[in-house]
Amino acid sequence: MKILFVTHNNNEKSGANRLIISLIERFNKDYEVVVLVNKTEGNLPDVLEKLGIQVVRMRYWWSCVPTRSSVARNVAVISRGYLRLLQNEVAVRKLVKLIKDENIGVVYTNTSTITFSSRAAQKANVAHVWHLREFGDKDFNFRRLLPRSSFVNRLNYGKLIAVSNSISDYYKGISSSCDIETVYNGLDISLFKNKFIPRVDNSLNLLIVGQLSKNKGQDQAIKAVKLFNEKYSPNYKASLFIAGRGDQYFLQSEMKKAGSPYYIHYLGQVENLAEVRANMHAALVCSSSEAFGRVTLESMLSGLPVIGADTAGTGELIINGMNGLLYKNKDENDLALKIHMLLDDSLRKRLSDAAFLYASNFSISHTYDDISTIIINLDK
Repeated sequence: MKILFVTHNNNEKSGANRLIISLIERFNKDYEVVVLVNKTEGNLPDVLEKLGIQVVRMRYWWSCVPTRSSVARNVAVISRGYLRLLQNEVAVRKLVKLIKDENIGVVYTNTSTITFSSRAAQKANVAHVWHLREFGDKDFNFRRLLPRSSFVNRLNYGKLIAVSNSISDYYKGISSSCDIETVYNGLDISLFKNKFIPRVDNSLNLLIVGQLSKNKGQDQAIKAVKLFNEKYSPNYKASLFIAGRGDQYFLQSEMKKAGSPYYIHYLGQVENLAEVRANMHAALVCSSSEAFGRVTLESMLSGLPVIGADTAGTGELIINGMNGLLYKNKDENDLALKIHMLLDDSLRKRLSDAAFLYASNFSISHTYDDISTIIINLDK
């Protein structure tokens, strides 16, 4: 069987692409693999070609656009988005030809932002798998451009894989008849080192990783750490380290509101998170709508107990008091109290050990086995 993987961008460091690279490496051992990449900037094509993967470049566009703050910008972005949907008709025709020329048996679309590949698979009468990794609206403020009926048609063609039960429930709410199965993301466990760091003096180093945006909750982390230092635990000092890129205006605005405290540190886009995590005592995951929680698992595998919002994918991964702590979503007071609990090194060590054992079950091998089984059963 020959499988065509369709990627959404060329950023090899994005969560979706990091997983698909690992999966493609394994699929390439058992199947013939072709990867369709967009003609945009990024190193993903180079990474794949170095692995000996056949790469095909084509111009295509997302079927959603980001929601902007002003009406004028929204109108401009949406208008451009609809124009690009029309341009995707060319991509559909080209992809149908590629499917036939390469004798593709399965088209595998890697995120919900891409829909043209599902339509091409249907036109070419081949199986389609759609890996749904995001809510879209709730986590990234995306606006879908396809009419609801057209989007439901895409959901109902082929097999859907959801990265969490929260994602599965969300898309079942759009189309109750869609064929969807949850397969949790996996990681290469060997890349992580479980290292518990005892606190020194009265310090507590906290790390939050992710795209800078309101939905990821850096503002909650800033407010909670400020409360911890100035109200709940004045004899201790919690330092918050923020890693990621995105809406700089949002972050600077939140830091300014907090009085730009000296214990808030912005690290920017970090190339080697392992080095940063090696100096941390705990991780925060404050997203209101985390589709899955790769950062949660990476933190657990690195010896860091995680305090996460009790919602969506984060709430599925953290068992409160067992392998981490959950706080009431958007309640910085509760988050500050949970941070205070981690001043107890014995509790932090117990959570760290349990988290590592739990996260070790999420291997890329398990993910590959589950997805490969789905693909094998497509024709049955």
